[in-house]
Amino acid sequence: MWKRVFVVLFSLHLILLAGVLVWFFSLPKAGTKAVQALASSNASGEPSTAVEIQIDQNAANLFLAQALANQPELSNILSSANVSFGDTWTTDLNIKVDQQVVPFTLTCLPTITNGNLDLQIVHASIGGTTMTDTFVNILQLLHLPSWITFDPAAETIHIDFADLPGDKVKVHLERYSAARHTLTAQVVPMLPTSG
Repeated sequence: MWKRVFVVLFSLHLILLAGVLVWFFSLPKAGTKAVQALASSNASGEPSTAVEIQIDQNAANLFLAQALANQPELSNILSSANVSFGDTWTTDLNIKVDQQVVPFTLTCLPTITNGNLDLQIVHASIGGTTMTDTFVNILQLLHLPSWITFDPAAETIHIDFADLPGDKVKVHLERYSAARHTLTAQVVPMLPTSG
């Protein structure tokens, strides 16, 4: 009886070994065109996949809170920020000016340009008093992070997502839907390059 069990188990092991060998030898060889094409497509260090996400105002506010907590160059000029999406974006900012916190309400018209965000200032107020010119002057005096620039002639704040700090993901904005109040972005995880 034990001989039959031994023969059956030995046969199963041989079948399993044959299956593993067939699978192993079906893998492409290092010099084949398929492997070379795969290696050249990833030579830039960028993966071939991206994730499309839709961002509402809650997600944007979480991003702002995280950025303020983890980026000293941003937290040096802002103590808090909160955005509300609509046809225009209304942002409540507490800006640090000469050791004081100045509360601003900023209304902007969002535009996506080449994967980045342009915010054209429509209205700015301090405590309900319209002061768009004052806000423009304050923006010119602030030491903004390298990924945020300001065009005083067009009264536009430009946020360059390609220049965001960190190297784990690349963000490319696609569109803003005023009807759905969502911002759509492509997020590409950056793989470490070997070598």
